[in-house]
Amino acid sequence: MRSRARCRGFSLAELLTVLGIIGVLVTLSVPALRGVSEGTGMMQALTRIGGTLDLARNYAVANNTHTWVAFTENAQSGGESMVRVAAFASRTGASLSRDDETDAAGSIEIPSPEADIISPVETIRQARVGGNIPQDNALATGDTMPRVSDPTEFPLESRGLQFRVKDMVFNRSIHFMPSGEASLGVGITEAIEMVVAPEKVAGVSSEKDNRQAAVIRVSGLTGQALVYQPR
Repeated sequence: MRSRARCRGFSLAELLTVLGIIGVLVTLSVPALRGVSEGTGMMQALTRIGGTLDLARNYAVANNTHTWVAFTENAQSGGESMVRVAAFASRTGASLSRDDETDAAGSIEIPSPEADIISPVETIRQARVGGNIPQDNALATGDTMPRVSDPTEFPLESRGLQFRVKDMVFNRSIHFMPSGEASLGVGITEAIEMVVAPEKVAGVSSEKDNRQAAVIRVSGLTGQALVYQPR
């Protein structure tokens, strides 16, 4: 008669050893997972902003009209950092600016007989949008991006045509013309530089956030947007 094989389970010591190893692996993986999450957040922010810029530029050319990509101001303090962006278009095909030098036409309430919103309102969380490349960022050296003689920095405060959507005020805008050219309302420059940096708490930036900041450069002559990230 064949004898049955005796089944042996794990001892308590073996189980504790395995659990200890799992705990160490989980502890070691948390920083890596956090880095992946932060990197994904930045990619989403750059994709949403870049997509809105491309949409506005292409809409202006395809429909022979004027469009604007407008941002709310960065959150100043307290709570989560956040900024919103949306694209708007002239309904008549004419520029809505009353002053060609400043692109100033006050605020336009949406819905309006003058303009339409042509994109979803994108909410960019845990990020700030401005124009100054941090000094401790690799992109500040000038060796990682094509050289531009005099780039125009995207403003931190109100600039260009403003739009109001419900309780949101979009008061920083880039103007795209039917020819595809882009400006901040002070004539066509070689390029507009927009800095997108991670920022968890509004108004509080760290050295790590500054090092991870990326640049979206919009060509003044073509309106094309290119994204540059530090290596």
